[in-house]
Amino acid sequence: MKSGVLVFVALLVSFSAVLGACKKIDDAIAAVEKASQTLGNSVDSANASLQTLGSEFPRRIDETIRTEVDGLVSRGVQHAQVAGMCSVDFLLRRVDARLKRIRAMLINLRDKKNDPVPLILPVVCTSTPAHLNLYDESVHWNSIMLTGFDFDLLDSQGKKIGILLETDAGEMIPLPDNQIGRTSHYQLQLDLAGPNKVTEQLLCKRNVRKVHVSFDGKPGVSEPVLIERNPSTRDEVREIGAIAYTPPYIDKKGSDRDFDTKDDKPMRVDASGEIKQTDERTIKLIVRMHAWENKSNDTEVSGEDEWRVAYTAPEGWRIQSFTPLPKMTSISKSMGNDDRGVDFPMVSGEVVKNFHIWADHGGDDAGSFTRVEVKFNTLRVHLVQASRCP
Repeated sequence: MKSGVLVFVALLVSFSAVLGACKKIDDAIAAVEKASQTLGNSVDSANASLQTLGSEFPRRIDETIRTEVDGLVSRGVQHAQVAGMCSVDFLLRRVDARLKRIRAMLINLRDKKNDPVPLILPVVCTSTPAHLNLYDESVHWNSIMLTGFDFDLLDSQGKKIGILLETDAGEMIPLPDNQIGRTSHYQLQLDLAGPNKVTEQLLCKRNVRKVHVSFDGKPGVSEPVLIERNPSTRDEVREIGAIAYTPPYIDKKGSDRDFDTKDDKPMRVDASGEIKQTDERTIKLIVRMHAWENKSNDTEVSGEDEWRVAYTAPEGWRIQSFTPLPKMTSISKSMGNDDRGVDFPMVSGEVVKNFHIWADHGGDDAGSFTRVEVKFNTLRVHLVQASRCP
């Protein structure tokens, strides 16, 4: 009789323990459901709900589940930091997903089941910059910041999230782990330049188009960061103005510096203005003049000015085209004595708008008075962004 009583008492104690354990699990489920229902629509209300969950959740419960709860509650204080970069809706959905996962784990524990529980993956909400442009020199390739949540989760192989570079051919190239700065569970800093810019060169030579965040070796954790190759264009206008040039006297035996012109004995004058592109960022101009008389002493001047810079494209841009065309305008005239000089307007669309030429006057001319002033037309330049790829 005594042994039967002992058995009954033992069964009663065991049953009470089971009931107590089940009640703790039910209490835990109720605390999780309450937290889910009181998340509200702001970071502050969500954090308050999680703090309440932390205080009401039973301490003595499955260690794995308790760790999940503690991790969720402790990360609540970081929501405000992430909120500046991710939307509030993103954060609330993320917390709610974690609460649903914990609730499913608790139900499995209570009902002694092994049903699948919602899988939580790392998630990215923003990339700074949002995309990369191979033509944008302002972007620093070693400071691309990804913001999200749970970047410290481990995959089935015990590894954290990685980065894959996708080429045009669909090849996936892993970014070395030492180029992934894991500053916190909600931020990653990527270095797409690499030591000695080796990765940057790879992006160019292998025609990498997308940067993926991967988990379990597969892309899809977030929308990829796109690498664009569409350069921007813009137009610039430059007023060149007038360029004066005095050609040097050509000292020849029997000649002098006086162009002794008469109505029936004019002198000949050739003049030209030219512009050309000398490299991908520079346009230069030059003025030339040749004048001579057809008589015995054969006075003559001839020469060209130095090449002058007419336009330099801004850093990071290159010249695709420019107008006016053609690139050189020239004239050839017979001229006489005129102290004021003579204008020779050019037709529309030429490089030169006007030549003003001083040929002959009373006294010595060659090397001093005989000269040309070239008024260039407005320069219109079409620019395209220069690629940073070698």
